[in-house]
Amino acid sequence: MSTCDFSTSAEPVPCRCAAPVPKNVLAGVQGPPELALFNIRAAGRDRIFGRNHFTFLGGAVLEFAPLQLQALLREADLYALPTRADSHAIASLEAMAMELPVITTPVGGVPDVVEEGVTGYLVPKDDPSALADRIRALRDDRSLRLRMGAAGRKRVAASFDARTVAATVIDVLKRAAASRSQAP
Repeated sequence: MSTCDFSTSAEPVPCRCAAPVPKNVLAGVQGPPELALFNIRAAGRDRIFGRNHFTFLGGAVLEFAPLQLQALLREADLYALPTRADSHAIASLEAMAMELPVITTPVGGVPDVVEEGVTGYLVPKDDPSALADRIRALRDDRSLRLRMGAAGRKRVAASFDARTVAATVIDVLKRAAASRSQAP
């Protein structure tokens, strides 16, 4: 399953690269699917990802059940999220936990999660050419996808695991309480 949404959607889209004919899945597309497909064809992106091989899953990704999203991620080879705003990068963390390299934009908390060139790529906002170049690079290099995916999973386990985050929060609260008790 390959995914490329070059419309104005800010919803994540997983990509499967191993299929002989790319299958492009667009989820969370804003507006009618025909408009998204028109935008892809008008930009010439269908030459990269396969003409007429698009599946539209519909509205906001939040409408999908967690198991549906997990199944999509399990089938994917990479994860692209061409977003204009993202405060916590939870979707990118979920993709990284599934050992997917992530291609997204450096907005909000994303640069704290996605490590450029290590766990994925950060592309400029509203730059479909840069996005397509990075998707193409990962599509064509299986060992790079696997290396980035493994690095992403390792990063999530080391830095964003619930126990690790809880321990960090407890430590910050203890230090704050200690400094407050020492104040005159």
